[in-house]
Amino acid sequence: MQRLILSRLGQLATVLFMLSLFTFMLMKLAPGDPVRSILRADEVLVTKSDEEAVRKELGLDQPWAVQYSHWLWRVIQLDLGVSYVSGRPVLDELLDRLLPTVYLALGGLLVMIVIALPLGTLAAVFHHRLLDHVSRMLAFIGASLPQFWLGLLLVYIFAYQLKLLPSMGEGSFKHIILPSVTLGLGMAAVYARLLRAGLLESFSQDYIRAARSRGLPEWQILMGHAMRAGLLPVITMLGMSLGHLLGGAVVVETLFSWPGLGKLVVDAVFKRDYPIIQGYILFTGLFVVMANLVIDLSYRWLDPRIRFGKDEKQ
Repeated sequence: MQRLILSRLGQLATVLFMLSLFTFMLMKLAPGDPVRSILRADEVLVTKSDEEAVRKELGLDQPWAVQYSHWLWRVIQLDLGVSYVSGRPVLDELLDRLLPTVYLALGGLLVMIVIALPLGTLAAVFHHRLLDHVSRMLAFIGASLPQFWLGLLLVYIFAYQLKLLPSMGEGSFKHIILPSVTLGLGMAAVYARLLRAGLLESFSQDYIRAARSRGLPEWQILMGHAMRAGLLPVITMLGMSLGHLLGGAVVVETLFSWPGLGKLVVDAVFKRDYPIIQGYILFTGLFVVMANLVIDLSYRWLDPRIRFGKDEKQ
């Protein structure tokens, strides 16, 4: 177990380094000049001397390698720099947007669980029967709908036609309902299919047949034996989804003007706010790797047959 944790932490450092380097190079190759964006050169008259002064102040007149090494040294000291646009520390900007993103992620996960858990379970229990066919059809429809189109459809029905919910922004519990449903519905279709497949595989195992031969009730076999093994592919997928959700559901946050990490980075890309983009990439990478580490550790609890490290040989 300790070897696994140390191995994952080593991978975390490597992933973050590669992410930061790749992102830095992409930003330098992308068209546009952050200095002209800062000075709003398209709106007001800006002289060359003004541009050079700002470029020197931000250190953008240095070679790429020097700029990256200076940025990396500050990151090692837990300093992500300062936003070009707001002038605030990048870490403060990210933390301010983290809580709305966490609320949205929890809302999306709740919607996903409420839909996917019964849908996938019923489809597996009533395999090749009417409920299975209905469940699969709903899952296909849910997986086929583009997230932005589903969000627009929900806004049209519940905000414009029925006037029950606000279409965008924040401020009350009602504001988070439509973004959460949009996020959760798309995920529910995928997770229902994964749960169905996992349960069907579990039902074909010898220990399930042995449990039935002992006369155990079907609900006890399902909840006590099949469900834990059937959840393994779901948990694996959840690890990747958690990183995505906590990194910011960009499409949903932009569509509903939800003030989370996704909207922050979209605004930063348009304004060429490089420190925010680099900080966001590191933040997202950290969440993805840590979420997958927690998921890896949970495998042993879900399936005692799984062993790590030296125990794997036993």
